[in-house]
Amino acid sequence: AFAAGSWPGHRVVAVTQGLVDTLTTNELHAVIAHEIGHISHHDCGRAIQTASMVAGLRSTMRVGWQLLEGKSSSKSNQDDEDSSVAVGLLMVGVGSVSYAGSSLLVGREGA
Repeated sequence: AFAAGSWPGHRVVAVTQGLVDTLTTNELHAVIAHEIGHISHHDCGRAIQTASMVAGLRSTMRVGWQLLEGKSSSKSNQDDEDSSVAVGLLMVGVGSVSYAGSSLLVGREGA
């Protein structure tokens, strides 16, 4: 079973046929109540927001690595290379720290 949706009128609780076949009526009601609790506490929207934030920070880190790995070997572009290294290091640093911090926050929300 799972709950999905963040907007009023666009929320749903899904239950698999396996659960319907396996659980008693009271157990099924408890599962559905649990999933409705996720909707009431806005867990679906928070999960989407958290996943988007973590993905964005991870992308920032990845772009920084690509800037660091894509350094030019020519000496004529030394200034451009120095700039891309500095930006790359900054992006890797910001992305890494933010990604780690958001991962810790996600872990605390689940507790």
